[in-house]
Amino acid sequence: MYYIIKSKYHKLKRGDLVSFNKAPTMDRNDFIEQSMPFIIKTTSSFLGRYVCTDNDEEFSIALIAFNEA
Repeated sequence: MYYIIKSKYHKLKRGDLVSFNKAPTMDRNDFIEQSMPFIIKTTSSFLGRYVCTDNDEEFSIALIAFNEA
């Protein structure tokens, strides 16, 4: 999977996401911000339609669920 982080493409593996989650210097908000492409893609795939991040209730619910997980 490729994610856009600071205008560069990075290939991330499942272990990398775990290390992001356990990194003591990484703030939760930074982790969520870097995971936004994953959250958007997963929400869009589940709904079967484009997800608007500005005013889509389903996106807000997905963001809350990701934060709690």
